[in-house]
Amino acid sequence: MMCLNGCRNYTIREDVSIKTAYNNWAATYDLDRNLTRDLDRVVTRKILAHRRCRSILEIGCGTEKNTILLAEIGERVLALGWCRSYSKNDQGG
Repeated sequence: MMCLNGCRNYTIREDVSIKTAYNNWAATYDLDRNLTRDLDRVVTRKILAHRRCRSILEIGCGTEKNTILLAEIGERVLALGWCRSYSKNDQGG
């Protein structure tokens, strides 16, 4: 099956797990042009920037695009995700 995304063609391989696919995508996720992701970042910051929380649980932290903001507004943040390449700020703990 072929999917079109802008000028790129992506082949969906049925023998690749979702976890493997996300690990592969993680390396370029923040670098690729992605208007939806960029708008989400702006809207999320606008909505949450003035809030303060004791604890925040972020499930599916991905490339941690929201984790930085959450760390600014939360006393404690637990960000969970399973993509190896995504966890740029992972300290191994």
